[in-house]
Amino acid sequence: MFELLLCSLFTILPDYLFRRYKQGKRIGKEITLFSVWYELRYGIVGCAILTITLIATIFYFHPSTMNVSSFFRTVTILPEKGGRVVEIYVDNDQVVAGGDPLFRIDNRVEREAVAMAEQRIAEIRAQMDVTRADLAVAEGNVE
Repeated sequence: MFELLLCSLFTILPDYLFRRYKQGKRIGKEITLFSVWYELRYGIVGCAILTITLIATIFYFHPSTMNVSSFFRTVTILPEKGGRVVEIYVDNDQVVAGGDPLFRIDNRVEREAVAMAEQRIAEIRAQMDVTRADLAVAEGNVE
């Protein structure tokens, strides 16, 4: 996009300025949407050629190498589950050892799930106690 804007400054803009101020043509009157190609054809073609040439030149002379090595070892850090990071325990450029905590993820949902599971376990134990009492009553009735 930048190349197209740069090339249009040297091609389409001077062509338009020549038509507007030298020949006295105005946009909407003599220069319409239908006559743009005819009036500005040299500028548009020149802009396209210049843009393609500029992009090809940039890609041709762009520095590249196959013999590169990284000075620092980077490791991607992915948690086991997604979530919002609540606290970060390390700073930039800090050396860390294996097993050191790096950050803490919000675990409210898991804590609530554990609390609900513990409540369900308490309900089941209470039902077991009621069932044992009913069983004792039934055994007493049988005797």
